[in-house]
Amino acid sequence: MAAVLEAVVVLLVQLLREPLRRKELVSKFQTVVWEGLDPSLPAAVREVLRELAYDLDFFEASPTTRAEDGSYYGHRRLEEEVRAALVRLRDAGVEVGGDL
Repeated sequence: MAAVLEAVVVLLVQLLREPLRRKELVSKFQTVVWEGLDPSLPAAVREVLRELAYDLDFFEASPTTRAEDGSYYGHRRLEEEVRAALVRLRDAGVEVGGDL
């Protein structure tokens, strides 16, 4: 349980710190959440991760592509969503590290 959760937190922190890799990191995060979450994780933790994985479907780095659909969002919103999820995870007892 702890290894997968730790890997997920690392991915979320990377999403905040590595903007040029965000598409790749979002895909990795979503794959872990949809295919590799341990069912023994607390329900609150699984819910936070699943909600974020769904929300990240709407991240689009390209302003041109974002303009095509109002539901797409860019880097600023991704950072807000990830930080909010990290706070919720911390509140659920997950070690998320330093500054958010």
